Amino acid sequence: MKNPYLKKRVKKESTVELYLKQQVELAGGEVRKLAFIGRQGAPDRVAILPGVLVFVELKSVVGKLRPVQEREHERLKAMGQHVVTIRHDWEVDFFLGEWIKLSEQWKKAFDAE
Repeated sequence: MKNPYLKKRVKKESTVELYLKQQVELAGGEVRKLAFIGRQGAPDRVAILPGVLVFVELKSVVGKLRPVQEREHERLKAMGQHVVTIRHDWEVDFFLGEWIKLSEQWKKAFDAE
């Protein structure tokens, strides 16, 4: 019988963050920590690939966005920026695939000029 007092093991946010960093760097990009001076609710990281900049909020599976984070994400999206919330490794893989496609489109357009 399971002990009802033991907490379920939930993958830590830092584990997903490390996976994000490794995968973006393998794709030729960089991940930087982000802070908005004088503002609260900034996404945790910014992922950068050639021609692509994505704001990334990392949360554990049970983590929730605070209202100030939701507002800041909406402000960034209203300015045409990519903002994603990632909780799982598979989400990193999915979004990275999309970012690589955007990066390749940008490279083609840049090379055509």
